[in-house]
Amino acid sequence: DADEEYGSRAREAIAAVSAVTSLGGPMGERVKTLRAALERQRRLSAERFAFSLATAALEASVDHAKELSTFPVDSLDTAETINVLLERGSEQASKLLPAPEGASADATTRAEAAVHAWQELAATLPARASGCEEAARAKLHMNKLFSSYASAASAFGSWHERLLAMLSMPLGSAAVDAKEVTRACAIAEVQMAEGEAHLRTAQELVREMASYEVAERNPSAVSLADMSVRLEQLRNVAQELHRAAQQAPPLMDHTPVVSALNKLAESDPASSPSRRSSFGLMKKSSAKTLPPSAVDAAVPSAHAAFLHAELQKVNEMLVPDSFDPFPADRQPLKPLALPTVALDCHAHGLAVVEKVNGARADPAGYGDALAAQMRGCFDGNTLKVPASWGTRGALNTREGEAAVTSLVSELKATPARKVLRLVPALSAAAQQLADELASASGTTTPLTERLAGRGTFSGSAGEAVVYGVRQPEAVAAQLLISDGDSQRRNRSFLLNPDLHVAGFGLAEHPVHQSVCVLTFATLFSTPLQSKVAVECQGEASQAFQDVIDATPSQQARDIATDALVTGKRVRLEYEPGLIAIVVFERDGSQRSSVLKW
Repeated sequence: DADEEYGSRAREAIAAVSAVTSLGGPMGERVKTLRAALERQRRLSAERFAFSLATAALEASVDHAKELSTFPVDSLDTAETINVLLERGSEQASKLLPAPEGASADATTRAEAAVHAWQELAATLPARASGCEEAARAKLHMNKLFSSYASAASAFGSWHERLLAMLSMPLGSAAVDAKEVTRACAIAEVQMAEGEAHLRTAQELVREMASYEVAERNPSAVSLADMSVRLEQLRNVAQELHRAAQQAPPLMDHTPVVSALNKLAESDPASSPSRRSSFGLMKKSSAKTLPPSAVDAAVPSAHAAFLHAELQKVNEMLVPDSFDPFPADRQPLKPLALPTVALDCHAHGLAVVEKVNGARADPAGYGDALAAQMRGCFDGNTLKVPASWGTRGALNTREGEAAVTSLVSELKATPARKVLRLVPALSAAAQQLADELASASGTTTPLTERLAGRGTFSGSAGEAVVYGVRQPEAVAAQLLISDGDSQRRNRSFLLNPDLHVAGFGLAEHPVHQSVCVLTFATLFSTPLQSKVAVECQGEASQAFQDVIDATPSQQARDIATDALVTGKRVRLEYEPGLIAIVVFERDGSQRSSVLKW
């Protein structure tokens, strides 16, 4: 009160405090209302976020289900994944709707679409899982069929190699005893049944394979066509050898000679013992003997003249002394000259390529087997040739066992390669070089020229040559060993992963007895001159293979062959410069591809 200014301000402050106190109740209610609204907004925001996450999770399950519905691998893992997804997705769909209070209209529509999509897919997933399980069981059985087929093919190969080695004639001017040739042919005829049995087993396995639609390729490089060709080759070789042996001079048995003389003695009315004694066929006795004049009357004049000329007269009787009416009986059999037997180079080439493929498909296993086979065969640089190579004697090498050791070490570090396939056009190019190397001209045609005249190649190409051996196992081993070549060029060709097709040629060499040529290429196509349409399912027919060989694209070839080995029907429509490939899927649909060049 003493200070008017401060007194006025104090009164205003007291009035303001009194007013605030009176407003405290309404303000508290307002704050409480605002706090409740804030909590509600927080709850609605959390619901919207959780709803969005749940919708996204169900959409992810829908996408996963779509992928599994068209996933190309039918396995037990795929079936298990489908079952887990089916359980999780069904739970997600059941909890997603109804939408929470905070969900927007767009979010609710999105969730309803996800639930609808899931329900449609969920209806198909159990059948898909069951199909995967069934396919997995089929695949297991298919693998067993593959293993059985590989065993049958291996047994057939061993049989073929054994008989081919037995029927192989030694090279050069050496002669062969006709008896040995006939005996070998007889053994081969008996053992043909074994090869036919292996072929029938393989045919049954292939027929059973065709009933399983599993996306796996038969791991054996030996097809039924290869086996049939080799079986026919051995039949032809055995037949020609047998015919050649029949041309040898026959060996006469002495038994018919003795029998004829006995009958001659018994033809006279005189006592048979006396007549047989007079011919020296029985011990002499005091029985009555027949004079030579009686012989003249008893036998034809030509026979009587022969007997008078060859028998001594002792006391007016014919007595056998040292004569030999059939000297051919006592002579050794005249040896049979080397017969000329036409060798089926295509069948032989199949066997050679199979041996090379053994090294490409399982390098370490081939190396171990070769090391075991060659163990103890070297004496310094002299190699005692293994019996399975089909030749006898020894070979002089430059490196001795060191070259084999080098090969085995390299094979152990080499991964598996794709197998080679024998192509007739490449075989023709290889045969041309083999003939040129065996001729006296000394000139050879470059590889590019020989290939250009027979088709088109792409990628890499090369050749390997070996002299003095022709057996399939020996050819493959000699080329892989590459004795004396520091660069191991032949070995590098045989193991090159970029080479996929091959050709084989064989010719008689005037110095080295034989020369073998293997021609390789990454891709080789032999164009056809007219339109061709061919349809195939199961094993490729020759017409189908001809169209494949005329296609200059590995991708197009893979589309056709991969579909074929999975049991699908494939149609090829070819014309020069174009091919259309139609694959008939399991569900009845078709997949078409067209390539122009």
